[in-house]
Formats: sequence, structure tokens, C-alpha cells
Amino acid sequence: MPLNEQLDYALVHQMSTLLIKNGTINKRIGLKNMVKQSEKKKNNHKLGNGLSVNIDDATASEEEGSMKYNEITCALWTFFRGLAAVLTEEIVAPDGGEGKTLVTDPTSGLNVHVSGTLQACLELMFAIIKSVGKYPSRCADGIFRNAFNQVMELTVSHHFDEAVRRSIEYHPRAFLPADEDMAMLDSPRKPRVETPRKRPGGAPPGAPLQKKKHTDANAAPCHGQVYHGVCKKEGCRFDHDVGRCAAFKAEHLNGPPARA
Repeated sequence: MPLNEQLDYALVHQMSTLLIKNGTINKRIGLKNMVKQSEKKKNNHKLGNGLSVNIDDATASEEEGSMKYNEITCALWTFFRGLAAVLTEEIVAPDGGEGKTLVTDPTSGLNVHVSGTLQACLELMFAIIKSVGKYPSRCADGIFRNAFNQVMELTVSHHFDEAVRRSIEYHPRAFLPADEDMAMLDSPRKPRVETPRKRPGGAPPGAPLQKKKHTDANAAPCHGQVYHGVCKKEGCRFDHDVGRCAAFKAEHLNGPPARA
């Protein structure tokens, strides 16, 4: 594996130690832990007397914001190749056939038993990636944690390859988002309330828009506008000015004057 693609050495060491000591990796691991060694930031710490030391910043990847799907995929690719390296720890051949895994030692050419294989790591990785693609990206971390924890739980009593197979085949719920993410997905969305737009002239919402009526001081007042406050005649050419119509009504309360 190229040096610039290797998983954080500190995380690899922790996983290897736990696997040897406990037979499983019972460490809280999430997408934010899956940083490449080459991308870790180094902080210069002053020790005094002119001495200083560069220390890897383990929280360099703990940035706010959700990861994109391609970033999630690349992070998982980095992690599971690092995990495969950890699982190359040679173990005593198990009794019976279950979980019996043989690989060839490139140095001696002999078949040896290891804790797990790259093939099983890739099978688990792709099962997680397929599940992540079904949900919003914010659910990815919970899906990984559920799946990885399920496999590690089974690894206590089964070979890693067998634990992966059983998890994928018999534990589909392990590839679902975390409970809190599922609760958010299942909660009904509040209906969107839209404020009705105001209509010109104070017309009620939903009423059809009225075209602006003709106004002309030289034209006779519109009788509909004068006595009823509205003109329903399309294309009416009489004067609709509110002030002049009100003055005409005050002068002719009993109706328009008779035409000569």
C-alpha cells in the first residue's frame, strides 16, 4: 500500500493491541477516525530549555459538517485496508472447519492461519457502502458503527471472516442507521404554511386580479363605480377616478341626471 494512503498509525497500533489482547477490537471507531497518516496535522509542543516535539493531532479530522458520499467511500477504503493489515496476525489453526482461513506466507511459502482476510474486509466494506447509499449521508457514521460493532461482537466467538458472513446474512439490522438517525427519518415533516399574497385594491385572497380601470377627467363618470363601488363592464371607457366618482354621487344622490 502506498505510504500516502496508509491509515493513521496510532489507530492501527490500537486495533492490533486490542485484537491480540482481547480477540476483538472493542474501540469506538467512526468515520472521523479514518484519517490517513499523511493527512494528520502535527503540532509543535514546547518542552522548555529550547526543546520541542512534534505530536500528531488526533483530532485533525474532527471537522464540523457531514461528509459527502465519495468522501465516505474513500474513508472506508482507507480504513478497511488498514484493518486487513491488522488482521494478518497469525493465529493457531482452529479445530474444525468453521472460520478456518489459510493464506500463503510470501516469505516461507507455507500456508498460515490469520485473524482475517482482505476479502472479508472488502465484503464488509461494500455491504456498508450499499447501505449508506440508501440513506442521507448524515446516517453513514451510525451505519458503520452498527455494522462494525456487530462483526466485532461475533468475532469474540467466531473467526473474523465468519463473523462478517453471519453479520451480512443474519443481521440486516446491523446495516441500518443509528436509532437517533432513524427517529429523525421517521418523524413526520411539518406542513409548509404559506402566507397568502395581498391582492391589489384590498381584494380577498383567491379573488381574481382586476385590471386597472380607465380614468379620464374629460369622460363622464362610470355609474357602476359611482353607485355600486365597482365596475364589472370589461373595457369600460368611462371615468373611474374614485374622487370624481364620489363628487358626482354627492351631487346626484338619487341617481344620474336624465340625459337630454
